[in-house]
Amino acid sequence: ARARSIVRRARAGLAAGEPARAERALGRARDTLGDALERTRRLMFELRPPSLTERGLRAALLDLATETGAATGADVDVDVVDARFSEHVEGLVYRTVRELVANARKHARASRIAIEIGAREQTLYGIVHDDGVGFDPESVRERPDRHLHLGLDAVEERVVLAGGSLEIESAPMHGARVRFAIPLTGGLPA
Repeated sequence: ARARSIVRRARAGLAAGEPARAERALGRARDTLGDALERTRRLMFELRPPSLTERGLRAALLDLATETGAATGADVDVDVVDARFSEHVEGLVYRTVRELVANARKHARASRIAIEIGAREQTLYGIVHDDGVGFDPESVRERPDRHLHLGLDAVEERVVLAGGSLEIESAPMHGARVRFAIPLTGGLPA
């Protein structure tokens, strides 16, 4: 919308015989589009970082933990099975953990965050927990502005659509613990 508005100003400048005005508007349009491209690249990197593709889930989550610790000062512990899984499963687990860690960063004021991922009986199990301020999961689900806070809903929806489950345990001043399970199709990789 912003780019269209800028382009309209450029056209208006040309129509009014004011090329300098049009040039300024086109410069703003170029900057706006450059910013949008950079945000898109950053989002693509966050959704599937190269370390996930090249080295697997454990490496990508270790990178996420290092970044989170540096940004927040929190201790971030990672205990992740060192195995490769399907691209779909690794991507889903990475996005799930990334969103849960982002919630802890934004809201929990945690000094410790732990990420645990294990596999057994054709299922990948995960836990992300923190020692932050916690929250009441039911009151969050019932908030009138809930549509503005889609993170947990989106995570749960993705996990459930993959045939998995997600459970949130939290209470004010008692941190948060989110457990999820995702079925592994085709068996555990070697």
